[in-house]
Amino acid sequence: MHYFSSVDPKVREDGLLVTNALVVMHGHPRDVNKTFNAGLAAIKRRDVMKNTLVVAPIYQVPRDKAKKCMTKGVPLARAKDLTWTCQTWMQGGLSNGPKRRSSFAVMDALIL
Repeated sequence: MHYFSSVDPKVREDGLLVTNALVVMHGHPRDVNKTFNAGLAAIKRRDVMKNTLVVAPIYQVPRDKAKKCMTKGVPLARAKDLTWTCQTWMQGGLSNGPKRRSSFAVMDALIL
C-alpha cells in the first residue's frame, strides 16, 4: 500500500525518536494529499512535529475507474498495486485482482 508520510518511518536523520503517530484517512474523493496536509497542520499547531509521524494511506482505484473518485495530485495506481472500487475500500471490502485483501486488513498491516 502506498502512503504519504511526514518522515521515513525507518530512518530519522535528525536522531529524534518518534513516539507518536497520527494516521489520517482520506474520504471518498480520495483526497489523501489534502488529508495529509491537514494532519501535518494539526500536529504543527500542537508543537509535536519533531516526535510525531503522520501517515496517510492511499486506497488505490484502478486507473480506468479513478476519474470517478480522484483528486488532482494523488498518484495513480500502478500495475501491481492493490486496488478497490470507489466505495469498497471504505466498507472493508476486498481488493480487486488475485491478491484479495480487505481494506481493513491492509490498514492493520500498515499500523502493526
